[in-house]
Amino acid sequence: MDFRGEVQVYDRLAKTVEGALLEEIYLDQRRALRIARAGGAQARVQAVSVESAMPTPVPGKVADYVVRARWTIVGKVGHWGHLHQRANLYEADLTISAESGSWKITDFELLEQERLS
Repeated sequence: MDFRGEVQVYDRLAKTVEGALLEEIYLDQRRALRIARAGGAQARVQAVSVESAMPTPVPGKVADYVVRARWTIVGKVGHWGHLHQRANLYEADLTISAESGSWKITDFELLEQERLS
């Protein structure tokens, strides 16, 4: 997501995210950039490590799955003229659906977020 142009960001997100969730994530990303431009913290992801991902079929839906996923993101956060290394652990339920001929995330529920360092 190292894009600055609004069309680039939206188009890249649209490859994997669908519907109202696409709009929500896009707007959250734009708000984060505005905060960064106003002097807030800036972060750059260095690594994403998926620790587990367990799909479960959604009852009554042939092409929908809920994936309970856990992952760690490591990156650098800069603010007030210096950098910090950060690692965060996340757990979420992602609903994955067949949309327009490809698999897309159609819902996202964050269950846990923990700062590791």
